[in-house]
Amino acid sequence: MSTLGFLPNDILVRIFKNLPDEDILTCIMVCKTWEGAGYIAINDKTISIFSEDNLKELLRLKTDFTDYVTGVELNLNWQMNTAFLLEALQVKLRNLERLTMKEECEEKVYVWLMYQYLKKPLLWQLKYISPPISSKYIEFYNACVLNYTNCLTSLEVVDRKYDGDSEVIYEQEFNRLAKQVGQFKKLEEIIIVKQGTGLSIVAFDDLIKPTLKKLTVKLFNTSFVQQITTAVNTSSSTPLPLLKTIHLSLIPTDDNSFLYIMQRFPKPSNFLLDLNSQKYLFATSLDTYCANYTAPVVARFLEYCFKIPKHHLIKLYIRNLIDVLEHLPSYMFITLQLEYSERNIRESFAEANVTLNFDKNDTTEIQKNSYFQLKLNILSHVLHSKIIESYGKHVKRLCIDGIPILGDIVGGRYLNEILGHCVQLKTLWLTNHKIRQFESTMTKNNSIIQLVLKNMEIFKEIYTELSTRLPNLRLLNILNCHYIKLNGNRTNTRQVLIDMPYSSLELLRIVYQNLTSEIELPTQTVLLKVSTLVGEQYFCLPVNNGQKGEITCLPLNMNAYQSILTDGRCINYIVQVRSLQKFTFMYHGFSTDQHCTITLQ
Repeated sequence: MSTLGFLPNDILVRIFKNLPDEDILTCIMVCKTWEGAGYIAINDKTISIFSEDNLKELLRLKTDFTDYVTGVELNLNWQMNTAFLLEALQVKLRNLERLTMKEECEEKVYVWLMYQYLKKPLLWQLKYISPPISSKYIEFYNACVLNYTNCLTSLEVVDRKYDGDSEVIYEQEFNRLAKQVGQFKKLEEIIIVKQGTGLSIVAFDDLIKPTLKKLTVKLFNTSFVQQITTAVNTSSSTPLPLLKTIHLSLIPTDDNSFLYIMQRFPKPSNFLLDLNSQKYLFATSLDTYCANYTAPVVARFLEYCFKIPKHHLIKLYIRNLIDVLEHLPSYMFITLQLEYSERNIRESFAEANVTLNFDKNDTTEIQKNSYFQLKLNILSHVLHSKIIESYGKHVKRLCIDGIPILGDIVGGRYLNEILGHCVQLKTLWLTNHKIRQFESTMTKNNSIIQLVLKNMEIFKEIYTELSTRLPNLRLLNILNCHYIKLNGNRTNTRQVLIDMPYSSLELLRIVYQNLTSEIELPTQTVLLKVSTLVGEQYFCLPVNNGQKGEITCLPLNMNAYQSILTDGRCINYIVQVRSLQKFTFMYHGFSTDQHCTITLQ
């Protein structure tokens, strides 16, 4: 029988790369084979040190091995031997480039390293040193990093706010270090963290050097944010084409903000603008600033983001959504998600917020099957019809998430609009709402070939109606859907009936997800009653929670099926199919990912 000792080296390396650091250090000690695989797995790796035991394990390793370690994260408590162990370790880590102190790391560790080594850049040619959390040591940190002006490639300029005293200290040290940025000859990344009032955009714009490849700016105060857009002359801003990675956590408060970003950073490949991180820092409405935007500039900024190979724009609030959409090119509507949310008390002005999310290099199955590049979170229910009517003709992938308004759901009016206006639609997702009936004049749609129903509550006649309205449907995915009675109440939540009278259907995938906080049973029984043109067939699928792979499908007779069904603890599916010879069942849980192909007679 094969054991881990006989695994090929490349397989061992793959396994080790997925282990925590302390486990890799332990595996290195086992044998020569594991030691060699560990060298490769740890190559160019940052090691996290949580205890003195971790330090001792590193000290026991060969120097050849520790040469592979280029980064260390310290999360230590100061103990009796900590200074001795750190002093011994510094000889081992000859190629250390990044030194990071986590927030939980005791300050004594940080201070000792500062005084012993960081003030003397003879041992390490560090490329990055993390700043201290406490304002007590920010002055010494700034003095230390100035000793590494010839080797640091990443620099943090930090102004954090904790209390009145620390605010003053951070402000002074922020300004002092900002004036010295030009001395760092090899700087490729700068991280600017600013809390409190003080600098305008012009001041920290001077920190953004032409040699930079990555920029991170985090601004966390509304009064400061309102200042940063007042003194920008976008026509005089020099473009920085080398700057490819940009992460911004700030609030653009007017058109000038968008114009500055587009002018200063013309060709990024990785762009993040996270407005959501600001929401807990506002005493009043989150979306007040959207009144300062004009539709042409916002549309131009959205198109700018859209063209970046990897972009993530999170919750940009818009007051006049339709005006903005009118200025967008048609290709931006090819993949569209409309999500409905109740208006928050701190969302007083906006009609919607926009999220853009795309990674050109992400070719995973999730990205291909469930990605919608343009997401509109609607806060005004009257916008749904306007959006579908005006832009539905461009949409090829559409997701409707949440509840527009109850009347439209009951009457199926919004579905009629989709089927009528989305003439190029190929994939339709319906998620997290109820459908009780269609309008009597429901339109057919010949373009839709894939339908995904997720977390839906559907009256039993709807499946049959959909088969009439979608005559060319080939792919159907049903995830955690339930039947409801005409009064809107659910049937037994453990019993999901699926009528499938589609003659064009080629693939049916039924998915049950148990991702709630309820404790999973060791085993879960899934029953299937399948009605075909030739009769009924019965199947039992015993799911073993905690395992992955294929589920064994056990055929049953009717008596055995009824006997298990009366137990009441099973998940029961009743499926009606016409043209299918087989379909797929999938079960997902916290620790389970299993599947089974049901072959029909």
